Amino acid sequence: MTDTDKYEGHTEGPWTLYRRAGGKPTIAGKLSEVDWELIADAPLLLAEVKRLREENRQQWLRIQELNEEINIWHRGDEEE
Repeated sequence: MTDTDKYEGHTEGPWTLYRRAGGKPTIAGKLSEVDWELIADAPLLLAEVKRLREENRQQWLRIQELNEEINIWHRGDEEE
């Protein structure tokens, strides 16, 4: 799990991106060291979100399976 405490005090978004003539994007305004850390870690944070969503999906599938087992047991349809 990612330690998000290190991003406390970051500049609230939305940030505005500008493209220079060379094509390299720049962000308007001054950014703090925390902001740059957040920008650098964005791919890691996205990966964590995707991992947690998949974990959540797996948990819901398991809950559905258990619910079905409970319903079968409750109805008495359980195979001997």
